[in-house]
Amino acid sequence: MIIIRHFLLFAVCGLLALQSQAQINDVRIWTSATVKHKITRKLSASVNEELRLNHDVTEIDQLFSDAGIEYELFKNFKVALNYRFINKNKFTYYEKGHRLYSDVSYKYKKKRYSVSLRERIEDEYTAILSSETGKVPTWNSRTKLTFAYTPKSKYIPYASFEVYYLFSHPKDKNLGYNRYRCTAGVEYDFNKIHSIEVYTLFQKDVIYSDNAIVYGIGYTFNL
Repeated sequence: MIIIRHFLLFAVCGLLALQSQAQINDVRIWTSATVKHKITRKLSASVNEELRLNHDVTEIDQLFSDAGIEYELFKNFKVALNYRFINKNKFTYYEKGHRLYSDVSYKYKKKRYSVSLRERIEDEYTAILSSETGKVPTWNSRTKLTFAYTPKSKYIPYASFEVYYLFSHPKDKNLGYNRYRCTAGVEYDFNKIHSIEVYTLFQKDVIYSDNAIVYGIGYTFNL
């Protein structure tokens, strides 16, 4: 498992290199607060509120509320279903969006190391009442691979790579792989109830050559 440790170090260094060499179009900050509750041994629920700032952290990009459930079918194999209500800043008004998405994920653990793979399918409706195409959904898939290391301390460093594939869009005809994200971060568990996560994310829009650096922080409360 020395390979995974080296990969985590490589991912952090690689992300820093991307920030220094890529032509960055925007710097953003994402903040979130999440409440989780374990209903049974295998079933859990969560509610999340998030605020995202863009345009070099000078304006609100979007606010959204997210709620969902997750169920462990087998050991380390989980499925989830979520709903997200989105307020997207359009400068003179906030555009409403509704997103349904489902996850299938598997985590492989070996001692203090883990590798997880998640596949997500998204179905999103935007401006249902104010646009002629509002009732036509956008379909995305998102594949994410994450490497993590759990030392004896409360810090859990991780690195991930995520790729987007656009299946259909009411207006955009540039279908296919259109975005990817590289992330390096660390989680810290204060105790079994409170935890915090900080991360740096590099996001590239392949079609429009839009590169952004995101600095994120999230708080989680476990009921």
